[in-house]
Amino acid sequence: MKQIINKLLLMVAILITTGQIFAQEVESDIIIVVEESPQFHYKGITDDTGQAIKLYLKDHLNAPPAGCIGKFYVTLVVQADSTVSDVRMLRAPANCDEYGDQILQAVRNMPKWTPGKQRGKAVRVQYNFPFDYNAPAEAGKEKGKK
Repeated sequence: MKQIINKLLLMVAILITTGQIFAQEVESDIIIVVEESPQFHYKGITDDTGQAIKLYLKDHLNAPPAGCIGKFYVTLVVQADSTVSDVRMLRAPANCDEYGDQILQAVRNMPKWTPGKQRGKAVRVQYNFPFDYNAPAEAGKEKGKK
């Protein structure tokens, strides 16, 4: 029994050591969940609800064409240097390809973000968000309307 416990402890020590070495090697990987999420700032709004992104896109896009109704789901990577890369459309309403391309172009041209952080260090973070042109751009904007 003592031998089995010793072998298990040795295996755990090896796994912990290997994990630490592996974590150091993959620092350039894209992280999905971080201690501090990336933040987008626009017109005095710091984004933790998506409002700054919606306002930015509404300011940089025309209204969608008739029949193009629904949510667009976009993914991007906020780099450690605050730039945006790897912008892709995850899902879009049918018959809205051109408008989806306009959304992607506007996102690619976004100003710098505040990068996400892990253990106090800026890291690459994947960020996904929905966009619906017809949704209010500011929290509470539609309050009181029926």
